[in-house]
Amino acid sequence: MTSFYMLLCETEKMSHSWNISNTKGITMKKLEPFIKRIIPKKYHQYFMGIYSYLRSFYYVGSRYECPFCSGHFRKFLPAGLNNPVLKDVVGGGYRLNAQCPRCNSGDRERLIYLYVKNKTDLLFTNNNIRLLHVAPEKNLQKVLSLKPNIDYISADLKSPLVMVKMDITNIKYEDNYFDVIICNHVLEHIPDDHRAMSELYRVLKPNGWAILQVPISVSLKKTYEDPMVTTPEEREKVFGQSDHVRIYAKDYKDRLENVGFYVDVYNIANDLGDDAICRYGLLRDENIYICSKPTERVFDGNLTGATLHNTTVICREESAQMTDLPDMLIGNRKNKIYK
Repeated sequence: MTSFYMLLCETEKMSHSWNISNTKGITMKKLEPFIKRIIPKKYHQYFMGIYSYLRSFYYVGSRYECPFCSGHFRKFLPAGLNNPVLKDVVGGGYRLNAQCPRCNSGDRERLIYLYVKNKTDLLFTNNNIRLLHVAPEKNLQKVLSLKPNIDYISADLKSPLVMVKMDITNIKYEDNYFDVIICNHVLEHIPDDHRAMSELYRVLKPNGWAILQVPISVSLKKTYEDPMVTTPEEREKVFGQSDHVRIYAKDYKDRLENVGFYVDVYNIANDLGDDAICRYGLLRDENIYICSKPTERVFDGNLTGATLHNTTVICREESAQMTDLPDMLIGNRKNKIYK
């Protein structure tokens, strides 16, 4: 075991002298074909888990922390494509400290987990929750699926590891079915994203919420897409990645609102602080798009929608005084409205 660990450390050192430009890290990428040749398929995942665990000791330190595996490291692994097109795209492109060397959680996954853990009651409530997780991330999936009160459904169009094969432009569930939807960096792959957004809106319950993340350009005012760009080579050149069909811009919120969502744009750094953003390997400028489905409920006034990360909501009567309501699923353990 000691000799294997020493070999692992040498391999990691060599990897940093190579040109890294892929999303998984070059060491893992070069190791996978070797594993597939000599180890039976049913043991691949088990072996890669052992590899990641042993690899993590090489990175042990105090600068970075993973909220999933509670590991502390001197650095995280890089991730993302080193494509100039993605230079100004938050949540896309090359990120230097993005992937946990032990559990392989990515920065996008950790961002959603920290929001769910710190700013919602999802992991603490005893209420029965129907949750749809599209293109699920492994660590977040594990946390959510183990909650006994969450009716957890993972879905993807191609992955064999999910519970349901799903085209999100044609979701085979009835209206108002899910309490929570998590769809993290998926819509940039969907040609008809308006239809996909509409379907996600349709199956979300009133008073439910959805996190719908995409990479967003900070330099573009309007989303750029071109239906004439169809080949992987053209898409990589134009959109920065071979399976992307657009580059979202500052109008992303408008696109979500156009299908009916109320959208709250929230930056977790405002609560956690810059030190925590660095420690968890997150992007300071990445906002979370929290979408809710409007409904009318009468509490001595008309509730038309709510922000999900604090204690304020949108009301038709602009001048009012605060009134306590019963505990709700979303928010800082108790929400309030104006009446």
